Amino acid sequence: MNETTPFVEAQLGRRFRRATFLETFLDYSYDRAISEFSFQTFGVGVRTYFWHFNRFEVFHQAVAMVAIASAGEHSNRDLGQRLLGGVLTQGAGIQGAINRCWNIAFTLSTGTPIWLRPELTVRFTF
Repeated sequence: MNETTPFVEAQLGRRFRRATFLETFLDYSYDRAISEFSFQTFGVGVRTYFWHFNRFEVFHQAVAMVAIASAGEHSNRDLGQRLLGGVLTQGAGIQGAINRCWNIAFTLSTGTPIWLRPELTVRFTF
């Protein structure tokens, strides 16, 4: 678990009317480095809701991303040297509706390279 470095993630997704249990999304994240350089990820994901009770939903999510390190002080690093490779994550979580547009979710994710990360998110749906 990496609790001391800043982490920011943004997702833009679509939950389908005819298949309300399914949501697909694009994912972007920024993480300050555990090593020398910070990195960004770009990916696609899917969230499957499999239990609904009143204002709460339990879900599973999976995301496939590619990670790219920043150039840092070495601006002559080309994309091949900055490309860190694929990142796969999956996790389970619970989402609670505050009102029609706002939700709060807690997710416990694991991924490759190996990590275990708790996430607390605020979601706005329009």
